[in-house]
Amino acid sequence: MHQTQAHQQLWDAAINSGAQLNAGVKVEAVNATKSTVAIEGGENVSADLIIGADGIRSVVRPQVVDSSSYFPRCSTGHNAFRYMIPTQKVAEDELLSSLYKKTGNNFFSWTAINGNRRVLAYPVDFGKQINVLCTHPQHMSDNEAAGQDEGTLIDYNQKVSYGTATSIYNDYEPRAKRLLELGDPNGFRIWKLEDMDEIPRWSVNNTVLLGDACHAVLSFGFSGASMAIEDALTLVTFLPSDVEKEQLPDRLRLYEEIRKPRIGRVRDMSRSIESRHNDAQTTRDYFLFLFKHDPIAYAKEELARHEAGRHEVGRHEVGRLRGE
Repeated sequence: MHQTQAHQQLWDAAINSGAQLNAGVKVEAVNATKSTVAIEGGENVSADLIIGADGIRSVVRPQVVDSSSYFPRCSTGHNAFRYMIPTQKVAEDELLSSLYKKTGNNFFSWTAINGNRRVLAYPVDFGKQINVLCTHPQHMSDNEAAGQDEGTLIDYNQKVSYGTATSIYNDYEPRAKRLLELGDPNGFRIWKLEDMDEIPRWSVNNTVLLGDACHAVLSFGFSGASMAIEDALTLVTFLPSDVEKEQLPDRLRLYEEIRKPRIGRVRDMSRSIESRHNDAQTTRDYFLFLFKHDPIAYAKEELARHEAGRHEVGRHEVGRLRGE
């Protein structure tokens, strides 16, 4: 599935559930103490709960942690560019068709690694297109980023010239180079690969962070979007419609408590996969770790355990006050 289709499905699901959505609204500031959001144009909106799912350049995060100490960085020193190729073009290509057919005609996923560069191809748009992701050390394409501000370099819209893109991989095997040749020369987009170290907290009062806003990870671990979705499923489980406002801070702390260990492993593996410090078994174990997790079932179990513990503490406290 391409990200635009995932966005549309999430949008439709929200609308169908009765949510009111306002697209294209710029948030200028958030006040976690007052639980208010300042909208461009001067409007201030109050809320019982503020969820900062606003990405790696989060406007909400500085309200939760010190942004001068916790911020995105290029932990592995890589840039990446991507482009898409119609699947039919790959299937009909003399050099690439064997790879395509080998994976069952309707699925194509392949990685070529050469030192600290890699070319990864995989299906999107329900198999209609192949997304090609090419990662490499920053110095090999920094000239394309000259003069661009930091935000532009991570918004996926900065073009990289076809000449630069092909020269970076000119010593690659023929199939990888052929993937580059099939790309639209005007369709290559470059960005900096950034992630974040663990931040000390994900929430303050009734304001909470989700996804890249609190735990951006590198694409090498194949889990950035899925971790954000798992975050959302956990919050949905912890915050049913009958939850009281006074319960929110406790539930938000529990959300952070059970999500941080899993995110930590994804962060560490994403960095180590890039450096190729993992053996085959470690990599297999990692993918099992990703795919066998049921975030809703896990959240329900942890919430039940948490509530049972609170009730037990409360019972002992009542007994102590009574002198029992």
